[in-house]
Amino acid sequence: LLSQMDSTFESFGDEDFDVKNWVNAQVLSSHSLAVASGNAKGTSIDDHLSTLVVKLQLLTQSSSKSIDEHSTKLIAELPRAMADIERVGADSSLLASQMAQVLDKVSEVERSGQQTVAALATLDAVKTRMEECALMLSEAESVSKILIQLEPLFQKDELREI
Repeated sequence: LLSQMDSTFESFGDEDFDVKNWVNAQVLSSHSLAVASGNAKGTSIDDHLSTLVVKLQLLTQSSSKSIDEHSTKLIAELPRAMADIERVGADSSLLASQMAQVLDKVSEVERSGQQTVAALATLDAVKTRMEECALMLSEAESVSKILIQLEPLFQKDELREI
């Protein structure tokens, strides 16, 4: 019975709902059904209206019960929802703090990385200079060996062998 009533009363929520038109349509519908079933002589408009009022009262009770159940459920779940909201707020604050710490560490790593790169560049320059010095020392040693070999020839004054 309630599901039939729900389909009959769906238009109640419309913004342009007209009560007079709805009541007239319901009375005409009830009267048409009575005529179709052959009961039109024994029923009056008052009977149709009484039936409609009872239907409306049943719908009102059903709606009121549903509203009460939903509001009770909402009130019961509200503290838990508030606790969840507070927990999410605390978690987001903690996450923001942790992100700030991570950003600080990343900045520190970048700074130390730049210092490390500068130190490595200095060490590379020193290494390059040392390799150049080693090459020069090697060349100086080979020139020195040649001079040692040529020294006796200079002392003998033998320029042809030089």
